[in-house]
Amino acid sequence: MGARLPTRPAVDSRGRRFGLVLLLAGVACAQVEPPSGGPVDQEVPRVAALSPDSAAVSVDPDTISFLFSKEMDEGSVQDWTFWAPPLPLAERSWEEGRRLDLILAAPLEDDQTYTVLLGEEVVDRRGIALGPWQAAFATGPDLDDGVIEGTVRGGRIRTGGVYLYVWSASDSISPEAEELPPPLRIAQADRSGRFRIEAIPRGVPLRLCAHYDARDDRAYDPDEDLLGCLEHPLRLDDTSRVESGVDPYLVLADEPGSLAGAAVDSSCLGRGETMLRRLAADEDSLLALITPGGAVDADTLIGFQGEPPPPVDTLAVQDRLARIDSLRVVARADSARCAPPIVVRLLAADSTLVEETRGDGSFAFSGISPGLYRITGFRDRDRNGRSDAGEARGAFPHPVELLPGREIDDLDFPLSEAP
Repeated sequence: MGARLPTRPAVDSRGRRFGLVLLLAGVACAQVEPPSGGPVDQEVPRVAALSPDSAAVSVDPDTISFLFSKEMDEGSVQDWTFWAPPLPLAERSWEEGRRLDLILAAPLEDDQTYTVLLGEEVVDRRGIALGPWQAAFATGPDLDDGVIEGTVRGGRIRTGGVYLYVWSASDSISPEAEELPPPLRIAQADRSGRFRIEAIPRGVPLRLCAHYDARDDRAYDPDEDLLGCLEHPLRLDDTSRVESGVDPYLVLADEPGSLAGAAVDSSCLGRGETMLRRLAADEDSLLALITPGGAVDADTLIGFQGEPPPPVDTLAVQDRLARIDSLRVVARADSARCAPPIVVRLLAADSTLVEETRGDGSFAFSGISPGLYRITGFRDRDRNGRSDAGEARGAFPHPVELLPGREIDDLDFPLSEAP
């Protein structure tokens, strides 16, 4: 059968309908029946059979049939089953609450992949959920086989159970729209916001959006709901069947975000304390070479009168130790020069200070309101909190736009010596 997928379409009496609801309206919903005694039924319902079968190709049905493993709550199946693209339905009929037949009003389109989603709201007569569940079949010889997977990113908005829609990139999609076109594919996120959308066409640009349905009414209401879309179209080419890490944001307009990175003083990389440790290791190795009886410090070695092993050039070793000692003086000065903290500042567009850090140059600003920011840094050698002449300084090369709920973590920039 089909792989599990996630989604939720919209149906609204004011005309904001996707036209995706599988079942016809106007039929009374079946009531959930209480247990009649005996052990409580905890078996999860499932789709035992689908005709045409999931993944079938070259089909031309006049009826589509579901066979469920248990008697279903017919109202939940009616309300939370979606087809993408929509089907031309004439009527439906149930048999003993387990078999559902959908009679088509017209033939399906040629060379088209059709997908069906049973949302997590579909339950059996005891209220046990079946979905989300998805299947696909094709009227042509080929079934769309691309996959999009990722996680809906949200802040104060619950992302579990939200619906994902896929449209052609040429469709006009806007969160302010009074009416949205029927999606090409539809899916539903799990409780942690993760989703997987299958039967995606390859080689065409697509638009993906997440929909938070505030009233759970299967309708998109721009005044109450949220529609979070990817900033750019995505495209699965012929060599990439699966596109992972697709993370749409579903956040409020004032949702705070975070900025992180590092101000790097390249003049201090590999020097200072690091150089001192390396010089000490070099000296130890040289001393060990000419003092097989044990460690001897540099001062003792300068006046060494014993007979070294024949292969060792004592004068060369002493010269090397002297040079190591002079480099140590430089390294200690470097270490002192690079010891003062680096101050990194987050500035608003009007240069107002928003936040600052003092440390090794790395920074992480969280809880930051959406907006445009600049990031600067300097090594505060005199520790007076100001960027003075002669102190290494720098700035991220361009303003950073923080969108609602975003996390930007690669804002590295160099510091250089000021003239």
